Amino acid sequence: MLKDYFHSPQWQRLIQRTCPDYDCNNQVCLASSSRMIPGRKQQIRYCATDDYDNCPIYLCKALRSSAPQGLDRETLVDSGK
Repeated sequence: MLKDYFHSPQWQRLIQRTCPDYDCNNQVCLASSSRMIPGRKQQIRYCATDDYDNCPIYLCKALRSSAPQGLDRETLVDSGK
């Protein structure tokens, strides 16, 4: 019964409303660099709630797209750390 709900239009609309990075047509996560298909537990916890910004895949995307901050590698080598 619950398995049928995950394939229902209601479930797809819920995820579309709450997660900006989930492609319901192809059932893949657009935040993933490899277009990963999130598991049901991950969909329930992150995709189907407003908690998507705590999703590990979303956070990885945010880190990949952010500008580096702080010290660079050369500074660390020069300081002996």
